[in-house]
Order: sequence, then C-alpha cells, then structure tokens
Amino acid sequence: PYHITLFSLFSSFIFLSCFLLDFQLKTKMGFVTSVLGILGFAIGIPIGLIIGFFALVYSQPTHKEYPPARPLVESSISVLLDLLPDIPLWMKNPD
Repeated sequence: PYHITLFSLFSSFIFLSCFLLDFQLKTKMGFVTSVLGILGFAIGIPIGLIIGFFALVYSQPTHKEYPPARPLVESSISVLLDLLPDIPLWMKNPD
C-alpha cells in the first residue's frame, strides 16, 4: 500500500526538479513547462495520497498462524543450546 504514495511523492519530486531545471535554463517554452510542472506537482500529490490512503484502508490484513508457545522447561537441552547464540549479549550479561 505504501508504494503508491511513495511513487506519487517520487513523481512529484521529478516534476519539481524538472521545473527548477527548466527555470534555470530559461528556454522559450519555460513558462508553459513551469506551469505544467506546478500543476503536475499540485495534482499528483493529492491524488497519490488519496489512492495510497484507500489502498491502505481497504487492503486485507495477512494474519499468520503462530506456533503455540511452550515453556522452556519442556524443551530438550540441545534445543536450548541451539537458542543460546540468538540471545543478545545485553540479556546474557546485564550490568
């Protein structure tokens, strides 16, 4: 859902950079290009935000089934030794 909003922001950034580049070059069609760039920026941002909002609101959540939690006492010693490297150092050796 977020890629639509990011795409609109990216395209608006491209329009704005084209507007600034065109303004610096001062071509013959600079005014028309500047107006079109501003319109594209002004229309692209709200449309992208609205599409992104509705895509976020109406997207279906993907719930995953988690395995049941078991007490560590029920685990074998080999499973516990395999888990030892995954425990962060700040939990193994607190100050």
